[in-house]
Amino acid sequence: MLRGSRYTRLMRGGVLCAALWCVAPAHAKDEAASGGAVRHGTRFEINAAIRADETSSSYARQVYDGARASLTLKVRISAHAMEADFFGEVSRSFADFPLREGSPEQQIWREDKCHQKRGLPKVIVTAIDGTVTTGKGPVHVEARQRHLGLRLPRDEISHGSRPRLSALDSNLAMAFVLKTRLSHLLIDMRILAFDCNLTTGPVSRQQPAGTGRASR
Repeated sequence: MLRGSRYTRLMRGGVLCAALWCVAPAHAKDEAASGGAVRHGTRFEINAAIRADETSSSYARQVYDGARASLTLKVRISAHAMEADFFGEVSRSFADFPLREGSPEQQIWREDKCHQKRGLPKVIVTAIDGTVTTGKGPVHVEARQRHLGLRLPRDEISHGSRPRLSALDSNLAMAFVLKTRLSHLLIDMRILAFDCNLTTGPVSRQQPAGTGRASR
């Protein structure tokens, strides 16, 4: 026969377990009724700007003095999360801007849907095309990223110097600079992360992965 103190402890433990078992399903029902628990998520945005590379070559300082450029940037983006899925290439045009001063920063891509926090999107600038109008005539730009198995591009896109940072960039997740070898351009890339409310709930397994646009 169980002693009184031990019996009392067992009874209290049983009552506590029963209470927890009863409360948990009720809480789950409340979550389901409200559409899921609200948690913090994130949403990424990618911006870019183009300017002359005046630090590595005197060519940019001499030939690009007073020059204006119209360039198109092609960017391959790979961003995958449970709630949002994107893989594709996007293009943005930077029209008629003073090259030495640089172009205004443009939004290249932005996620429409809040998702769980995970790694940063993979961003690759694959091509820069366009024309720079100088006092000595037009300069045609056809810069490309290096590819395995192909000949080295004449105007190769590679990693450049340190990025320009600002104390006001509170949402900045990553910044990097790319440069072109022959046309002497710099491409300032910034990945921004914004907090948002993520509502968890049943995840649709029937949605295909996005190819060229984000799954919604």
